[in-house]
Amino acid sequence: MNWKKLSKTDPDLQALLAGEIKEYVKKARWYGGKASEDKAFFADHILPLDQGRERYYLLILEILYEEGFVHNYLLPIAKVSEDKIEDDRGIIGGFPGSTDKLIDAVYHSGFRKALFHLMKEGKKLKLDGSYIDFIKGRSLRNYSPPARLKSKLLNAEQSNTTIVYEDKYFLKLYRRLFRDMNPDIEMAQFLSERTHFRNIPPFASSITWKRPGIYEISFGMMQEKVENDGDAWTWMLDQVDSAFEKINSINDFQIPLLKNFTRKNLKELPSTLKEAFPDGFFDLLRQLAKRTAEMHIHISSDPWDRHFSKQSYNGDYSVWLKNRIIYQFQARYALLDRSYAQLTDLAKEYAHYFQQHKTEIRNFIYSFDESHLSSQRVRIHGDYHLGQVLKQGSDFYILDFEGEPESTVHDRKVKQSPLKDVSGMFRSFHYAIYATIFKMAIEPGERAEMFQKGEVCYSWMVAVFLNYYLKRVFESELNIGYENEIRYLLEYHLLEKAIYELGYELNARPSWAIIPLRGINMILEDGIDKNRS
Repeated sequence: MNWKKLSKTDPDLQALLAGEIKEYVKKARWYGGKASEDKAFFADHILPLDQGRERYYLLILEILYEEGFVHNYLLPIAKVSEDKIEDDRGIIGGFPGSTDKLIDAVYHSGFRKALFHLMKEGKKLKLDGSYIDFIKGRSLRNYSPPARLKSKLLNAEQSNTTIVYEDKYFLKLYRRLFRDMNPDIEMAQFLSERTHFRNIPPFASSITWKRPGIYEISFGMMQEKVENDGDAWTWMLDQVDSAFEKINSINDFQIPLLKNFTRKNLKELPSTLKEAFPDGFFDLLRQLAKRTAEMHIHISSDPWDRHFSKQSYNGDYSVWLKNRIIYQFQARYALLDRSYAQLTDLAKEYAHYFQQHKTEIRNFIYSFDESHLSSQRVRIHGDYHLGQVLKQGSDFYILDFEGEPESTVHDRKVKQSPLKDVSGMFRSFHYAIYATIFKMAIEPGERAEMFQKGEVCYSWMVAVFLNYYLKRVFESELNIGYENEIRYLLEYHLLEKAIYELGYELNARPSWAIIPLRGINMILEDGIDKNRS
């Protein structure tokens, strides 16, 4: 195999693709096709990347599955001698006609260094009829890297690979590739470089493959690291756990359950509830609401950029939204029928209630009518929850603008109501409460009682967040509607989110299906037909 002129037709490469490379990819944590059988696996493109005397390749793998869909993955490769192997996890296999090894290049410090310098220089790496564009952001322009640049891999990522440089920058390499610019890059670059929003990690660089007249493909994005106390999901679990310890000791728990989408300010909090949660919890909730609102305000702040300008509702959007949700609803409903026996008694009760209201839910989904909506659609986060937020002291930073993992890139870029992100955060609050109760060593009867207390806490958390989110948005030019429209859109998107979650839980952990089922039933109990705009 000629390493200097590697081609798709090389028989040795073909053998590696059918053997060691395929085996390596299928075992990788970032590989998303584990549930399907492939019927074709090949290198669609081979892009050389030279740095000094070293040559690396970026393989764009194409995998065709039995079901008929196609995935593309990025696999950077390097050829190294055995004594230069830095991490055995990166070994793909032997190199034909040599004692050298073929490795996943992210496990080689030379490759990681090469990427950093190409980004630092803002290079346009010319190839045959195309080029790899290394765009340099403001954050990187005045940075002088040390001669011995330190880099390491993070192990936490599932769908991507993250490289950390000098504990200052982190590069996210997208393993799954899409036929358009990744929304993660678009959103981070826009917010960082063209607005005054400072509560995201600053954009440093992006890596994109560009070809004249053909869709571009995003390979990665680098951002400046933000010092933090951990993600907001972990923080929330700690706060809720601490609160429930105190709530458990209260014999006469008399805090009222609020109706959906009630608004409350901090002065209206019951003293018992405020004292149950750690000091400052509701102040931080207010701050998270404020930062969420500011994200939406800034992301829709350029009226001249069609990618980020505000947009009214129209018939095309209504059809797209209804078709998307009704497809998910029908699939989840059928899955629930098949999975019913695996549910706990309380979850079965919720499932039965859900099944009884099938027609009502379907009619509500179909009720979406753009002519009744006066608010605006904007680009949104799309997969907004506590795990996508970092806590830093008394403030928060927002991460990962890639959008819903199951959606196409086109769908992730569709402008929607900002209240869809708010709904995602509310669902995350709900999950934090139930996750805390699930790990308690209590009897089933006590657990049902704790669920009731948890719902009370949830209703007040939502009320505080919603109050301060709306307060901040109403100070801006972003139109999200008025009371009835806000309520309707929140119900609609909460239902959409819970239906989406139900499929995941029934497939992955049926014991947790009670959480989205309860979320759906809360909307049903409040009367979804009463609040149409």
